[in-house]
This record gives sequence, structure tokens and C-alpha cells, in this order.
Amino acid sequence: MPFTFPSHAAAVIPIYHYRPKWFSITALVVGSAAPDLAFMLYVADDLGHRLSGAVLVCLPFGVIFTVWVEKVLVPVLKAKLPAMLFINFPNMLAIERPKLNVREIIVISYSVLIGTMTHLLLDGLSHDDMWLSRHIYPKVGIHMFERYYSIETGVWIIFTIAGALIVWRYLAVRFPSQVFIKFRELMPFVIVGAVAIITGTLWAFFLDHSMFLKIAISRSVAIALFISFSMWRLFLKQRENSLFTKGK
Repeated sequence: MPFTFPSHAAAVIPIYHYRPKWFSITALVVGSAAPDLAFMLYVADDLGHRLSGAVLVCLPFGVIFTVWVEKVLVPVLKAKLPAMLFINFPNMLAIERPKLNVREIIVISYSVLIGTMTHLLLDGLSHDDMWLSRHIYPKVGIHMFERYYSIETGVWIIFTIAGALIVWRYLAVRFPSQVFIKFRELMPFVIVGAVAIITGTLWAFFLDHSMFLKIAISRSVAIALFISFSMWRLFLKQRENSLFTKGK
């Protein structure tokens, strides 16, 4: 789907909601995006979207990415991300997270795998080049604006919009907020997000790859740039706290 997150995350919400103590919600969400995030590793075009790639690529990558989100990204967002879009993000991020131990790594691992399977299922239903869609949809479509649109294209659009709305609705109900923030409070995220997307897209389109891979790489570069920014902000925050402690 064009928006890996939050659209794909909609599929893991019922799984987590059914037995929250059995799963890591962060790992489920990361797993639901892992096949697309695997493009950051520059592996074969579709390895992350194969069953073998789910174990060989998505599992180790998803576990590492989940730990990074929990230990690096969440502390930064907790300190900086305001409530917006009727979602109280500070409250959401303030949820106590389990300590990282062997048991938690096991929980993260199978949560990543389950999330990855939901990604492959949704892609299988919405991509005309995947095995599931080839067996369940008739080969019909419509021609519009000099292009051919298959049934899978319609499913792809529906999944994308519906998935994003489901995730937003779930968060808005579970972590409600009526706070209206000033735009300047969002400026750091807007600027970094815009720079990351523009830089990633321009860089990707200079590569000799298919259009699909260019889009995937551009998203991956944008994520990588945002990761770098968050780590830099965390470093500054830790240094600021260290200097404040020494000053005392």
C-alpha cells in the first residue's frame, strides 16, 4: 500500500486487542511494516514479501527495529510530540513498557512474525503480482486516462484509506484529546519530515531501479533520515540532562 504506516497497522489491532498480554504492540506494528521497511537493507526487490524473507529478513530486522523504537525513538517522541488529531500521543507513549529480557525478545520475535504475515496477506489481496490475488480475482479491470486499472488497484486504495482511518479511530478512542496545538509546536516534525521525504525521493530517482522500488527506497531513506534526527535529538537531550546534573 502507498502508506505502509498507518494503513498496514490496522490488521494487527484486533490481534493485540484480543490478548494484549500475549503480544508486543510495537513489534506487531513494526512487523506489519517490515516487508516494506526491509528495502532499507537493499535486499532483492521482493525478498521481504516472500515467506522465506519473513524469517530471513523481516524477523531479525523487525526485532532490531522494535528495540530501537522502544529504547530510542519513544523517549524522544514522549518528550517532544504533542497531542494532535484528537489523539493524546503523550498519554499513548507514557504506557509502561516491559524490560528487555529473554522472555520479551521471544514475545517481540513472534509478534514481528505475526505482523509480517498480516502484511503479506493484505498485499496478497491488493497487489496483482502476488500469488493470492492471481487465484481469487478475475482478470478484469477498466481503462481510464490511458492506463489499465485492475480489481487489485481498487482493493489497494480501499485498504489504504480504510486502514489509516481504523488506526486513527482506535487511537482517538483509546487516547482521546481535545487539545488544539499551535502549528509552531509541530514545526520541527514538519520540517524534518519534509526534508526527509524530498531528499529520499530525489536520491531514489537517480538510481536505476523500477518505479516501485524507487518509491520504496524513497520511503526507506525518509525513515532513515528521521531516525538520524531522533537519535541526534536524544543525544542532545541526554547531554543537556548531564550538564544540568553536573551543574547541581
